[in-house]
Amino acid sequence: MENDKEIEMLIENITLNVFNTGTKQTNFKIIKALPTNVDYIMKETGLTKVPVNKHLNDLEKFGLLTREKGTGNVYPTELTSLFKMLIEEVEKHVSINVSKMLPKMIN
Repeated sequence: MENDKEIEMLIENITLNVFNTGTKQTNFKIIKALPTNVDYIMKETGLTKVPVNKHLNDLEKFGLLTREKGTGNVYPTELTSLFKMLIEEVEKHVSINVSKMLPKMIN
């Protein structure tokens, strides 16, 4: 039983890290551009190769993309598609409810 609880906590922690990593502005811009390549990401973000690779490493670490080594090509994973779908659903909800949400956010 204790092992099950530890596994559950680990899964929760990784899930939160997936969302935390995927929702950072630059990372999310990269996710939305997939499939793509490093040169395109550098152009779109205005970042050099080293910071772009840091972002790609973070996203790859949590399964939000995969890379073809030596080519600069970057691809979505199954998790990427699910993540994007969830974000799109949240955006739809916000779009529908923005007039109700704004007054609460301002106060």
